[in-house]
Amino acid sequence: MRAEGMSLSATARVMGASVPTVSEWVKKWGGEARERLTRFLAWRTSGRRDSVRASIVAFDEMWTYFGIRRGERRQDLWIWTAVV
Repeated sequence: MRAEGMSLSATARVMGASVPTVSEWVKKWGGEARERLTRFLAWRTSGRRDSVRASIVAFDEMWTYFGIRRGERRQDLWIWTAVV
């Protein structure tokens, strides 16, 4: 929710938690994400890609249009992401 631009208070309301609790979640999971990103970047530059096995892979897609909304000049745009 925070990644989508929701404020801490809005996230707290939706999750049924207090603002300080949501703030602690952001600190905890943000720190974990930073550690994983650091490890991933070190692995990527090491050249040892066969040393890691993925146990979970999550895919997601987003769709939008590019240019104009309707008509022949409309261009559909699909964005695919994978988290390993």
